[in-house]
Parts: sequence; structure tokens; C-alpha cells
Amino acid sequence: MPAGAAANRDELERLVAALERSGLAESRDDIAALLAQSKALLGTPAPPSGRPRRRPRVSARGKLRALVLLLLDAVAAMATLYGAAGLGFETVEALEGGLAMAAGLGWALWRWGGLSALLAEALFRLRYALRWAGLWLAEPFSDRAYEALETLLDAREVMRGWRAHRRTLPPSHGLQDVEAWLRATYGPRIAVRFARAAEERRAGQPGWTLRGGQASGPPRPVPPSRMMRWSSLITLFEATAEGGALWATDPPPERPPAPAPALPPLAAPPVEAEAPEHLQRRLDLRELIRRKRQDITTAYGWKLKTEAEIAQRDNYLQELRTEIAVLEKELAALGGPPA
Repeated sequence: MPAGAAANRDELERLVAALERSGLAESRDDIAALLAQSKALLGTPAPPSGRPRRRPRVSARGKLRALVLLLLDAVAAMATLYGAAGLGFETVEALEGGLAMAAGLGWALWRWGGLSALLAEALFRLRYALRWAGLWLAEPFSDRAYEALETLLDAREVMRGWRAHRRTLPPSHGLQDVEAWLRATYGPRIAVRFARAAEERRAGQPGWTLRGGQASGPPRPVPPSRMMRWSSLITLFEATAEGGALWATDPPPERPPAPAPALPPLAAPPVEAEAPEHLQRRLDLRELIRRKRQDITTAYGWKLKTEAEIAQRDNYLQELRTEIAVLEKELAALGGPPA
């Protein structure tokens, strides 16, 4: 049998075996038809010609790369042992031994993928802190900065609640657990927003890579382990809480407005400067609304055991929501943007 035909036959046999193990043919007609057609093409199995090849051939370049990595691993291990032994027995200088150990451990972290993840998280935390500081400084002068900072605060409160809930979960939790917690805490609308944001991020986005240079080609999907990092979750929570979505309610159905009677045009009234006490009251109302929203998020993280405690918590939350509604009406009457 020619080598190409034998390879094709081996691939077809592996495909049939995989389909039979998956059990998809029992629930999907197209998979069942594909399985039947593949078995018909196979027919009677051909006798093997010689010993079957059980693994792909490794190229010379791959072997050379493996040898170089093995050599670097050995050098890093010896450097680490040299530095540790020298410092322990005081046979080398502290600087020399420390540099040897740092080089060996740094290579080990880079080799097994831990260093790149630590660097990525550190860079994200630094950029996040700088962005927070910029919005905090610009908040008194810009409504847009105020809204962006509110989104960051809401996302941080969601992260606190999730981390408190995460301690009660098994180690193998994932995005589906985050979505279920959001559904139980904030409602299905927030869970849907989170799932949509997670799906967009999971698909991957092209951009600058950690090793330098612009990423080319189609974006690679983000692995599930990276999606559960703090940097990814806080970004998803920001996208979910954007625009005050955590506190918004579904609007009532709109009725068609009645036609207004035609009136003669009126001259625009002169614009008066806002009184300082109104401006200060608006700032105070915003701060009160923010604090009460934080109290609501904190209450969801309480560890309650009895029905009486849960009922008391629900009454407390209802009182807070009523107070927030009153404050928002007063803020709207003063002409401020919705909190």
C-alpha cells in the first residue's frame, strides 16, 4: 500500500474511533451520517504493511531546540546550586551568589510560564492604578471622569463580593460560577451583560504582546485559566457595570406622547450661574448615593444562617434602595446627572 494512502486510512480510522467514543452519532443525524459514510469507505480493514508509525517524526530543528533548552535548564540548575551553596558556606561574595541564584530562578520562572503571567499582572495593576489616580484627580472637573470612576468603584465592589463568595466554592470554579453568582446577586440582566462581555474577551483581541511587537494574524482565544485572573475579571466587571447598569431598573413601557399644542416661540431665558450651595449639595448627594450603594454590595456578602437574619438583611436593603431613590430624585431636581 502506498505511504500516502496508508496515512489517509489511518486518519480515517482514528476519526471513526473518536466519533464512536464521543457518542454524538446517537444525538445528531449529521454525525451519524458522517460515521456511516466513513465506515463504508473503510470497508474491510487492510492488512498492515510493516510496523505502524505511532508518533510523528521530529525534525532536526525541533531536536536542536530541545537540546538547547535542556542545556539552558542544566546551566540554570547549576547556577542556582552554585549560588545557594556559595552563600551557605560563605565561599562566594553575596552579590555574586545572589546574581547566580536570581538568574537560575528567573530562567525557571520564564521556562515554565510563571514569570510572563506575573509580569502581565504587574503591568496591568500599574496601569490600573494610574488610571484610577487620573480619574480621581479629574472627577471634580469632568462629569465623564466622575461616571468612569463610578464604574471603577462599582466593579471593585462586585470583585469584593465575588472574592467573598469564591471562598465557599471548590478550587475548580470558573466563569460559569461567576455568572451564577451575578444572577443570584444582581439579577439575570447583569448576568447576561457579563456573559456577553466574557464571550467577547474569550475570542481574543490583537494587540501588543508581552515579548514585544504587534500581534499579527487572527487573535488567539484567551485560555480559561487566564479568564479567571484578577485583571480579566475586573475588566469584565467594568464592562458589566458600565453606565450604572448595576443600579438601573427596567424602564416601564413607553406611551406615545400626546401632540403638544402649537405655541408661539418663546425667548430663551438668560442663563444664570449656579449657586455655590446647589453645587455643594449635588456633590454631597453623589457621595451619599455612592456610600449607600456600597452598603448594599457589602450586605450581599454577609454570612447569614437563619431565615430571620435573611429577612432582616432584605428589609435593610429595601430601606437603602428607598433612600437612594429619594436622593436621586433630589439630585435630578438640582439638575445633576443621574448617579
